[in-house]
Amino acid sequence: MLGDIGDLDSLEEILNNLNYKKLIIVTGNYERKELDKFHNIISKFDDVFVEDKGFYLNNKNKEGKDINFFICHEPVTEFYDIAKKYYKDKEFITLFGHIHR
Repeated sequence: MLGDIGDLDSLEEILNNLNYKKLIIVTGNYERKELDKFHNIISKFDDVFVEDKGFYLNNKNKEGKDINFFICHEPVTEFYDIAKKYYKDKEFITLFGHIHR
């Protein structure tokens, strides 16, 4: 889940209504503004994890070909460079949030 959830007062309700086995939230601007409050809410859920910079997801498509993802909040060069070092010469797709009005 990409961050920028907005009003943290609704975060617990949102998480209780989602269907997931494991959820990784990449923090966005809103979560970083109220980080203590955010972590306090998240600590109530054993199956919710938090990443600040981003994380890697390796999967396979229907044909068995590797598909690599780097998931981060902001599309910034620093994060892209980290992903390039991680994947070396492998192809990867970057998914990011940080979409605001």
